[in-house]
Amino acid sequence: MQVLVRQEDTPVWRVRLAPGPGEEDVALDGPGLAALSAVLAQARASGCRVLVLDSAGPSFCRGMDLAKLVKLTPVEAEPALAGYARAIHEIATFPGITAAIVAADAVGGGVGLAAAVDLVLATDAARFSLPELLWGLVPGMVIPPLAARIGARAAQRLALTGATLDVDAALGLGL
Repeated sequence: MQVLVRQEDTPVWRVRLAPGPGEEDVALDGPGLAALSAVLAQARASGCRVLVLDSAGPSFCRGMDLAKLVKLTPVEAEPALAGYARAIHEIATFPGITAAIVAADAVGGGVGLAAAVDLVLATDAARFSLPELLWGLVPGMVIPPLAARIGARAAQRLALTGATLDVDAALGLGL
């Protein structure tokens, strides 16, 4: 994943998630998450008052590559998981207003990114899902920001079923 910043010389920053070199979609990885954290720190230090996340990929964000993640040892997975936790914390505690423009699929960690912002602007093409259980994983880092936004029971139901929410269902839950 690449992180592209536009308008960093104003109080409104647009931070775009984009596929990295050789990637077809926006997937969270260690270097991309480190870049996102660095951009968030820079925005915070600059006095940014509004930070808008969007995506240049076919999806908003597909989360981590779960096929790769299940093959890693805990020690190998730790840098990317810690980077994700750091990015979610930095978004959730950002001193200005945060928003996400979701115009396509938000999957796994992408749902967490959307849940961590103050305002989600979603198009009719937006869909939200947590497929981690299909891989034998628990979306443990996604559930806290999601539960804070839509409630613990709704977050649990989404995590346990792996259901895909369309924009109307997501709106109904408060996402």
